[in-house]
Amino acid sequence: MRAIQVKCPNCGAVLEAGPDDRQVGCSYCGKASLVQRRSGLLQVPVRIEGGAPVARQLVDRPRVARALALFVVLPLAVSAGIAVCVKHSVEEVIDRTVVSPPSSSSSPTSSAPAVDPSIAQWEWEGNERVILRDVDGDRVADPIGRLRFTRNGDLCHLGALRGRDGSLLWKSEPLGSYSDSYQGRVFVAPPLILFADPRATLHAFRIGDGKTAWSLPLADRVERACRGGDGHALLELADRSWVDVALAAGATPPPVNGSA
Repeated sequence: MRAIQVKCPNCGAVLEAGPDDRQVGCSYCGKASLVQRRSGLLQVPVRIEGGAPVARQLVDRPRVARALALFVVLPLAVSAGIAVCVKHSVEEVIDRTVVSPPSSSSSPTSSAPAVDPSIAQWEWEGNERVILRDVDGDRVADPIGRLRFTRNGDLCHLGALRGRDGSLLWKSEPLGSYSDSYQGRVFVAPPLILFADPRATLHAFRIGDGKTAWSLPLADRVERACRGGDGHALLELADRSWVDVALAAGATPPPVNGSA
């Protein structure tokens, strides 16, 4: 075992500890300290209340600072940088995709289509699954469902969105206000979309353009629907009766009791 150099924990003076030295006294300040040979550091004896003296190892502060910077500060900084980049990227995408009315200062030669200001703000409504159909014939499924337009009266409509870019393909005639229509149900019955409103009226709209095909009053509100025979839909009403509806004309025979 060889002699080692250590630092006094009190004044920082460089001292030399012999091979057999368990304790070194500082020749500058007189502080006596224990020697910890594996780390090359001195240890200051301290007393814990009610116990025997124990050694508190002095911390190599520069080394700890480097470790903290490497394993704590650097990962946090990298994470923060990634979060900022993602935030700006998402905001940029949102800024580019929000539908808004064209500016009056836009160039007259611009090829961007004009947007009706009344449809520039809407949100998706309803708790049914999204209906997917190729409305515009581009072989990409287009979502169809209820849209709530929060300008010009807060009205709900059926609407179809272009699957390629999310733009509005069509919107139907108003289904009513949100409070009047949010409990209604939407069903697909090609070539129609059916909306059963809470007031027990069944409305049919064409999938291709959203135009109204017909409306049919029923004895009770619709709970569920399934496909019937050729060109027909079977509707179960809240009173557990079933109604057979001819999709072409919106006609119905008397209710049929029992299971469909």
